[in-house]
Amino acid sequence: MKREASGEGRTIDDIQSQLPDALAACQSQEDRLISVGEVAAMLGTSKRTVPRLIAAGEFPAQVKVGRLARWFLSDVKGYLTRLKEKRAAIAVRQAQRHDHRVAQPWQQP
Repeated sequence: MKREASGEGRTIDDIQSQLPDALAACQSQEDRLISVGEVAAMLGTSKRTVPRLIAAGEFPAQVKVGRLARWFLSDVKGYLTRLKEKRAAIAVRQAQRHDHRVAQPWQQP
């Protein structure tokens, strides 16, 4: 016996059969939620470092799902992108300072 779902012409069995596809599509998106272990692996740190970064205001806060702490994958990727940009900016500043301070031996001021 097929059960009908709220008058839409679809049965509950039809809807339940589509759930795995919907869940797979949701997990493949950038905004899937990841655990502290996955975050730590992406950062190359320990699990204990993640709360320290949050407390220091350097890392995005977690989202609570029941009693679990999770992070959006896009937030972690954004953090890594900002770290790369910060590193590049520091390298540029250091190169500029180096260019101004170091006179070449063949150049006389």
